[in-house]
Amino acid sequence: MSNKEIKKAEKYKRAQSNARPIDFKKYEVVKMALRFSYMGENYGGLVLQQNDPNTVEQAILTAFRKVCLIDPHEPDCFNYKLNRCGRTDKGVSALGNVMSLSIKRLKDEDYLVRMNRCLPPDIRML
Repeated sequence: MSNKEIKKAEKYKRAQSNARPIDFKKYEVVKMALRFSYMGENYGGLVLQQNDPNTVEQAILTAFRKVCLIDPHEPDCFNYKLNRCGRTDKGVSALGNVMSLSIKRLKDEDYLVRMNRCLPPDIRML
């Protein structure tokens, strides 16, 4: 790593440690259905699995946490009322799958743009 990259990483770490935690109880929650597609060759399937942390759902939930739509400190996806329309095995791709979950309401309702910025390039919200 270059000195510039190290300084940038340290600055980011300091900003994260100084950031105030979000109190998710203060925000309105909405149940939302989202359509998504993915190329599955890099994933161990769609559904969260204990023995394989590299799933499409895990990548999606990580992105939701990054944009603060779900509580990053809540480990249990059942509290988000997560549902999906189906499942795929390792390496299988999908176009137009649907998942629903309870998330924080945004004022601008620009969910797709925020999500797609944080998702890997082989997963897209539609």
